[in-house]
Amino acid sequence: MKKLNNLNFQKEDFSGKTMRFDLYENCTFTECNFESSALEYCAFISCSFERCRFTDIRSVGSSFTFCTMNQNDFSEADLFGNTFEASLIQNCRFDDDNLARCSFAFTVIKNTSFCYSNTRQADFTNSEISETPQKEAVN
Repeated sequence: MKKLNNLNFQKEDFSGKTMRFDLYENCTFTECNFESSALEYCAFISCSFERCRFTDIRSVGSSFTFCTMNQNDFSEADLFGNTFEASLIQNCRFDDDNLARCSFAFTVIKNTSFCYSNTRQADFTNSEISETPQKEAVN
């Protein structure tokens, strides 16, 4: 288990790696690549993600709380049961994802796509959703 605070990650390549029980607090991730990585019970608190690639990741029990996400691509990700709470998500893609049982409670979501994603039992309680493309979702 790693606990990392107040770090800046610029163009880091985390692709294909497994991250387990790691805690990131007040970290900034800019143009990082998480493609095909595994996040297992990681916590991101008050972190910022800008133009990162999370395509085809597998994440179990991870949480993103009080985070800011802008222009990130989560396409084809398995995020079953993850939490994105009390955060700002804008200009992101969650297309073709498994978002079943994910929580987006108390999150502001702007101009973000969830096309063809499984949102079965996802929680959007008290979230503000605007300018989000509407296409078929698997429920």
